[in-house]
Amino acid sequence: MGRAVVEHLVGTAVLAQLPAHQSTLLTGRGFFPALIVTSFANGLHAAFDFTIGACLVAVGASWLRGGRYRYQSETQPTEHVAPLASEPLGASAGTRPRP
Repeated sequence: MGRAVVEHLVGTAVLAQLPAHQSTLLTGRGFFPALIVTSFANGLHAAFDFTIGACLVAVGASWLRGGRYRYQSETQPTEHVAPLASEPLGASAGTRPRP
């Protein structure tokens, strides 16, 4: 896999112009992983640091919210306004009945 990645990035024409030992070094299994390991580790640390911070903010918000949530039902039932008997269905909603 390392050879294909380096060949794609550098180009086969450039690799052909290099001495054999440098070309072998670039396309070997150790060059590309060694090249990206520091950047990958820094990115991984940044992602975990952000995750820890976000979790701490969520814990703080949850702690400030208070105790356990208890569902409270409404004390008054919602009123349902039925249409008048003389009005056709749909007339109370502002629509005209179909003929």
